Amino acid sequence: IPDLVVAYAIRETGRNLVHSTNSSILGLDLGNAIGSTTIRFVIDEIPLLNGLYDLDLGAHSLDGSEHYAQIDTAGRFAVVGSSPDAGVVRMSVRCERAG
Repeated sequence: IPDLVVAYAIRETGRNLVHSTNSSILGLDLGNAIGSTTIRFVIDEIPLLNGLYDLDLGAHSLDGSEHYAQIDTAGRFAVVGSSPDAGVVRMSVRCERAG
């Protein structure tokens, strides 16, 4: 495959996209991939709030015109914590008073 790109997407249970990227965006040139190999996405931090999330995986050409494989809900994970915040993402926010 001359222009292979491997991608993932994290979605909340309503299938709304939380985050997605691919090997090309992250600077990994898979070139002329031949045979078996392992592609690993290393995520240093996932600032998500409590909830259930799906992980989709896909492989396609660099320009997106060819789709080689797509696995919706290839995995599922839960985030459980004690945050009182609501929503999908944990944000670093301050509340200040002036005057």
